[in-house]
Amino acid sequence: MIKLTNIRLSENQILCYAYVEDCNKPFELALNISSKELAEYTLPAGYEWCGNHIRYARRYLISLIGITELPTEKTIMWV
Repeated sequence: MIKLTNIRLSENQILCYAYVEDCNKPFELALNISSKELAEYTLPAGYEWCGNHIRYARRYLISLIGITELPTEKTIMWV
């Protein structure tokens, strides 16, 4: 699971705070709209194994490209 909060548009980026699994420490994700690539980010200590979660967040952020009113939060879960 990954929860995205404070989703917002800033120039050529979609920015948000991400929380992985049960971690209460957020980290920022920034998707470049032109390249559809994420800027470098650092997972919280002890949650390095959650790196695979980021692909779900990236996929969701890409789906927001072109939407004028972005949602402010999204929780993404998979099985």
